[in-house]
Amino acid sequence: MNIIKTVSSKLFFKLMIALFILIASTKTVSAQQIEEQPQDYTVGGKSTIKGNMLISTTFSLSHSESENESRLIQNLDDSYRLDWNITLRSGYFIKDNFALGAFFKYSNKLDRLNYTNDTGQVFDETLARSYSFAPFMRNYLPLGKGTFSLFNETNLEFSYGSEVRQVDNPDDINRTVSDTYQLKLGIQPGIAAFITDLVSFEVGTSILGLSSRYTTTTFNGDKDSQGTKFSNDVSFEIDLLSLFLGITFYFPVK
Repeated sequence: MNIIKTVSSKLFFKLMIALFILIASTKTVSAQQIEEQPQDYTVGGKSTIKGNMLISTTFSLSHSESENESRLIQNLDDSYRLDWNITLRSGYFIKDNFALGAFFKYSNKLDRLNYTNDTGQVFDETLARSYSFAPFMRNYLPLGKGTFSLFNETNLEFSYGSEVRQVDNPDDINRTVSDTYQLKLGIQPGIAAFITDLVSFEVGTSILGLSSRYTTTTFNGDKDSQGTKFSNDVSFEIDLLSLFLGITFYFPVK
């Protein structure tokens, strides 16, 4: 019997429900604020004006588990995968609805596979971490009265990542260590829902653009067997797996 539990799809569904609740809550809070303000007041109308700053944090997660999963090359006894990242961002509005800034991102990946081949049971585990820094520019496009705004962020991301993969066979243990340096021009569209002039919730995704990557790989600690790889990629496909949720704070500098 094949049992596959894919948590990532359930998580996506829960995030969509949470977003719907947040939007509904935003409408309620906004209505209350509008009653207390002059008739021409709109929630979020003063959030992205010239001279304000933004500080935000975003988080994304992908998690899956399986047992007795059938694959084309090798059936898996069980597997476990957890990918997550967190981003801290700060920017300054040099004019209305247009901000310049930078962000720092930390990413972590854990991937475990367990299967049986002709020699016996095999354990395959990969652990990877990466650190990124990127300057960005962000445009906002208010919708209607401004409680909701579309945004588009363009960034130039510099990343360093390390990965360790260890395969435990009945006869031996093999370890591969990789170091990766990457430069990527990316685009992140999304939508912001303003709770007040000071706070908004965001949901968005990434559109992969132009990237260059350089990787060095060492097998079982043997420096003489070190390999290198350089690659360039061009893609403008929407990456639904990089869906992120976040909260942003806006406040005047002076």
